[in-house]
Amino acid sequence: MKLHLPLNLLSSLLACMAAVSSPHAVAETYTWLGGTVDVHLNTNWTPDYGSSNWSATWAGTATNIMRFDADSMTGQIKALQASFNTLSLGGITVTDNSDGFSVSKSNGSNRTVNLRDGGEGYTLFDIGGDFSLGVASQVWNGVVFNSNALFKIASGKTMNIYGGLGTAGTGTRTMTVGADGFAGTLILNTAAQSSMTADWVISHGATVQLNNAAALGSGSVSLNGGNITAQHDTVYNNALAVSGSSGMTVNAATRFASVSLSNAAVLNMNEGTLGIANAGVLTLDSSGTITGNLTLGNAALLNFSALPASGAYLLNVTGTLTVGSELLLGQGTIEGVTWTEGSYSLVQAGSVEGVPASSFVLGDNLLGSWSTENNNLTLVVEQVALLEWKGGDGIWSVTAPASSPWKNDGVYNNASGVVMGDIDGSSLQTVTIDGVVSPSIMMVQADTTDYVWNAADGGGALEGSGNLEKTGSAKLTINMDNADYAGKVILGGGRLK
Repeated sequence: MKLHLPLNLLSSLLACMAAVSSPHAVAETYTWLGGTVDVHLNTNWTPDYGSSNWSATWAGTATNIMRFDADSMTGQIKALQASFNTLSLGGITVTDNSDGFSVSKSNGSNRTVNLRDGGEGYTLFDIGGDFSLGVASQVWNGVVFNSNALFKIASGKTMNIYGGLGTAGTGTRTMTVGADGFAGTLILNTAAQSSMTADWVISHGATVQLNNAAALGSGSVSLNGGNITAQHDTVYNNALAVSGSSGMTVNAATRFASVSLSNAAVLNMNEGTLGIANAGVLTLDSSGTITGNLTLGNAALLNFSALPASGAYLLNVTGTLTVGSELLLGQGTIEGVTWTEGSYSLVQAGSVEGVPASSFVLGDNLLGSWSTENNNLTLVVEQVALLEWKGGDGIWSVTAPASSPWKNDGVYNNASGVVMGDIDGSSLQTVTIDGVVSPSIMMVQADTTDYVWNAADGGGALEGSGNLEKTGSAKLTINMDNADYAGKVILGGGRLK
């Protein structure tokens, strides 16, 4: 049985079949022959896509793959130049030891590379020889990722990118560097564009080298058995997560705003220092190691989810731990940890420099202090609950009065922290201090209840270095000569007389 189609329908069907089978309608791999420098010249590639089809092959939304193989070349040219404004690729392949190839723009015009899904769900860079996308003298005006990307760079080989990275489309892109057997180096030479929002995953011994401090753009960085070289005197705001056995090379003044170490993570600093920025965050799991030094900037936050067991620690620093004058715990740690009184070694170090402020309040009622004795950063939980004034005139003394003025009949001693707040009825509270008291911290957090502190007839005074923190809109009046008091007075609200 023969099928007879009208001539016009048969022509349309054949045209559709030709479009589907055309190498310009689907992603295809083209191998460079190297006759001239021109990317768009069809005779520089095999298969030959025809002189009129260069735009459909390498521009617009094309997703074809460039392949570079030194043994396949019929010419000598390894430095390609694109003479059109937008180069569109689905990936780049460089065969093993085919070193020295580069793809750059041809002159000073504004030219961009668009990188797209080449059929694997991402842009694949399968790099077996030293390769450069752009060159130092002809930097791409943008290297824009329209999809995720995977960089498989052979061990001992490098891929340079000259041009600011950017992203297009919706969602955050993922840039994966490294795969099994691919432990080469990706070198980023140019500041990223403002559009560059990507999460970086560096693994399998691969390295990302930043030759510009702003090359990564925004997004997180996961070192999962990978390495990063970031030798700039700056603060990197990318959240850095370390797992497995990873490495980092930095300058002495390099700082990170947020670093987390997973359980059993090892970060080799290559004889350098991991620096946490002032007010930065270091998050610890149950066990980690930094081979090198660690610096915690002033007002840095430590985060963890559980206290270490007796004799254990959360982090081992083989070199020197340097601590700023103020070290705090993150709010999630304060609220999430099950606290009990005791001493907990958080960081063990080869040596410790600097001493953080001794006492601080964890949340509203938990009192702690830091110790750096024996080359350990130790958190001492001194009180699970501060002594809280229960209301009504009373006596504050080391010698327990007949009737305790503290809630739950608490007993004051000079290692205690105390807090006084609003009292139902808002009546004036008269506190008589009998003898010398030297609390580790004093907090008056009242909006409607005024307090007056008086000395007892036999004398009374504040001593020691515990801070007095006054917050809320109520008034605190202190009617004593506290000549030997050396703590700070912090007025956060109301009046202090």
